[in-house]
Amino acid sequence: MRVFSLRAICFGAIFLLSGVLLLGLPRAAFAQAAATRPGATDLETRLQAVERKLAEPPAPPANLSMPGVLSTLVGAIVGAIVSGVSTWAFAKRSEAKARQKENLAAALKIVEDWIGLRDTIGDVRWALLKAPETIRDDPGVRNKVITYGNWLELMATRWREDMADVGFLRRLEMDRAAHEFWVEFEAARVKLDAAVPRFDLEPYRRSWTALAKLASPA
Repeated sequence: MRVFSLRAICFGAIFLLSGVLLLGLPRAAFAQAAATRPGATDLETRLQAVERKLAEPPAPPANLSMPGVLSTLVGAIVGAIVSGVSTWAFAKRSEAKARQKENLAAALKIVEDWIGLRDTIGDVRWALLKAPETIRDDPGVRNKVITYGNWLELMATRWREDMADVGFLRRLEMDRAAHEFWVEFEAARVKLDAAVPRFDLEPYRRSWTALAKLASPA
């Protein structure tokens, strides 16, 4: 009777220890990783630390061999982590490619619109360079100048806010187009300010903040 009780106690202790090992291992590993994790830890560094911790389970006590269970448990946890990070990384790459494609499409639309404004731009540059008084005297001419300025302001906003492919726009010299308009508009504004009768273009100039920064970089 005493022998049976001793064996029962030994088996009970072994199974209890097994349960502690199986339940405590993952929790201890994650707790240690969380406790030592700095605020700006890179995701890959954190993954490697957890993988190393889970890959080194404590040796089971004598007469208790459960390598299959431990390997399955560790493999499942590591597999889940790796799968999650891989999915996250793929999503980020896909998101970056989608964003790049959207920016290129936005830049292309800007250039297409600019080409469509070719006749208007010709009239605007003629007025600014040759006959600034027509901006004061002819509402139609003034409207073309303001419309083109507003369009350049929108383009400059997209440029500065990275809402279009800046490299593509720069290769097609859209920043040069903005600079040319700004210089010519400023010259016409000064002439009209001194003309008789005087005409004030300053309110329009003040409204084109993004255009001013793009056309006159610091």
